[in-house]
Amino acid sequence: MKKTFGSLLLTVMVVISASAQFGMMGGAVGTQIVVAKVKLLEGDPSSLKGKKVKTVFTFTDALVSKYKVGFGKKIPESQFIDDKKAKINDKEPGKGDAWAAKWEADKVNLYPNAFQVKYNEMGKETGSSATSEDAEITLTLHTNYIEPGYFIGIDKTPAIINVECTFTDKSGAVIAKYLISNCPGQAFGFGDVDTGARMSEAYEKLAKEIFKAISKKW
Repeated sequence: MKKTFGSLLLTVMVVISASAQFGMMGGAVGTQIVVAKVKLLEGDPSSLKGKKVKTVFTFTDALVSKYKVGFGKKIPESQFIDDKKAKINDKEPGKGDAWAAKWEADKVNLYPNAFQVKYNEMGKETGSSATSEDAEITLTLHTNYIEPGYFIGIDKTPAIINVECTFTDKSGAVIAKYLISNCPGQAFGFGDVDTGARMSEAYEKLAKEIFKAISKKW
């Protein structure tokens, strides 16, 4: 009996680990895998090899899945923030304001850092890197859709982002523009209880996908 239980527990743990690693939807034991889609909209990235890029993150007119247990109606980010802040404040005054402040701070600090670290890691061999400082090339990352995902103990879904990634030169001319959709973010095991952790994973995945896409032309 003990051996049977142990085997069953090990199987469940493996399924949960696979879910966390590969971004399965529908919870920890879901079967639908979220796969990022990469589309070149215009331009040619061949000249980006070995270049430093200044990263600019924008969220203008972004839509967010309405706060509920996963994948709700898409609403403007501003409405999402106001609604969730009010709901949290109703339960514990002031906590919703703290949540809203963290949501905005993560967009400025957490997500850019996650992206830059992974991009730099990917570009190490070619000398390509991402930075928030001045550079010859600007990479504007415009997030137009966010699914924050959720974590409720035995069940969870990944964060998902859709992002337009535009490389421009100093004159503002477009070098290459990509749309990356369904980009998932989910950490191993219980590492993504916090929304910011899931979203950071999504931006790390974004860096990986965009670098893979541009380096195919080198």
